[in-house]
Amino acid sequence: TVTGTSTVFTGLSGSTAYTVEVYATSAGGATATSSKSATTPVRQMTYAERVAADGATHYWPLATSGADSVGSMAMSALGAAFTGPPLGDGAASARIPTGGLLNATGAAIDVSKPLSFEALVQIATVGGSGSNWPIFAVGSGLSLCIYEASAFAIDGVGLASGVQWSAGTTRHVALTWDGSTWRVYVDGAQVSTGSQASWSTTGPTSIGGRNGEARGFDGHVAGVATYGTALTAAQVLAHAQSAGVA
Repeated sequence: TVTGTSTVFTGLSGSTAYTVEVYATSAGGATATSSKSATTPVRQMTYAERVAADGATHYWPLATSGADSVGSMAMSALGAAFTGPPLGDGAASARIPTGGLLNATGAAIDVSKPLSFEALVQIATVGGSGSNWPIFAVGSGLSLCIYEASAFAIDGVGLASGVQWSAGTTRHVALTWDGSTWRVYVDGAQVSTGSQASWSTTGPTSIGGRNGEARGFDGHVAGVATYGTALTAAQVLAHAQSAGVA
C-alpha cells in the first residue's frame, strides 16, 4: 500500500517485463478501479555498473588501455596489448600471450584486510602438466592461478578444485577473503573454500603474471576489479549474470 504519490519497487529481476496497475482508495475506504496499466521492462545492470555499485577500489576494464577507472593504479602492458575480443559486456580485452603480463603502477593492494578480486578470463591454449598460470597476483604472495586445466592454485594455500578450462570459453572468476576464509567462484558458483589467517606479500600487482614477471599465461583478460571487502555469494553471482556467463 502506497500512502503518497510515488513508490519504489525492489526485488525485481533484470530483463523482465512487469505490469503495474494503480488503484486509488479514499479516506472513507472506497476503491476506484484502475483505468490504465503499464508494462515496462526492467533493465539488467551492466557488469561495469555492478562493479561500481558494489564499491570496487580498483577497476580495469582493459578494453583499450590499462587505465584504472575507479582508483589511481594504472596497468602497464609488458609484452601484452589491448587487442583481444570482447569479454562480457566490454568492448574488448587485453591479449596476454606467453611471455607477457600487465603490471600495475602505484601502491600495492592491501592484503592485510578483507578483499575480493574478479575478472573475465578466456584462455587461448590449455596449459600442460604442471602449468600454473597466474590470473592475478600481489607481489610474490597472494595469487590466483589456473593450475593445468582443471584446478586453481592459491599461493600459501595450495590447490583448490575448480572447473575444466577450454580454449575460447569465457569465464568469470572471483576470489574473496573475509579475513579468515577464502572462497573461489567460477561463473557465479562457489567451487572451493578454505581457511587463511593472513597473506604475506611484497611487490607489484600483476595480471597474467606474478611479482612483475610473466609466468606462461596465454589468453585474454577483461573486467578486472578489486574490493576492500569480501563480496557475498549473491553479489558474485549477480556480477557473473551481468557479464552473461551465468
